[in-house]
Amino acid sequence: ARRANSVAPAVLARACAEAGARLVHVSTDYVFAGDGRRPYREDDPPAPRSVYGRTKLDGDRAVLSASEEFLVVRTSWLFGRGRNFIAAVLDQAAARRGGRDSGPLRVVDDQTGRPTYAVDLAEAIVVLAYLSGKTEPVEFSEPAPVAAEPPGYSESARSTGSRRAT
Repeated sequence: ARRANSVAPAVLARACAEAGARLVHVSTDYVFAGDGRRPYREDDPPAPRSVYGRTKLDGDRAVLSASEEFLVVRTSWLFGRGRNFIAAVLDQAAARRGGRDSGPLRVVDDQTGRPTYAVDLAEAIVVLAYLSGKTEPVEFSEPAPVAAEPPGYSESARSTGSRRAT
């Protein structure tokens, strides 16, 4: 975990700083304690409770210390194509509708999260990279609705809440 989450971002940040390149580092809400009662903000104190969270925080700090121009974007519950929480829930629902499984859906009940659609995150990163010279915070509070991927579902999945970044 340390090589991927701490060492690699530090090496990349130094290389980008030397080359004069911009860097947007994608991180996680696992750098926080996880017991907040509201969405985390960029100025909330980190308090990781896992090796993953601690090593991601080390990587974040390495990136930010390499250049004041670099950005760290923290996200949570990322979903899109492929395996993820939303896909797992939809797969379970499809299995029950199709008679291949029965009973209640099995999901974690000790976590609260804000799913982030990967396309929304990518678009926000592009905007942040473009605006990185500005000093005012940028807020993303109205992500676009998207159709859920698995066939047979017309419901839409939507990331909720606002994301602030500086």
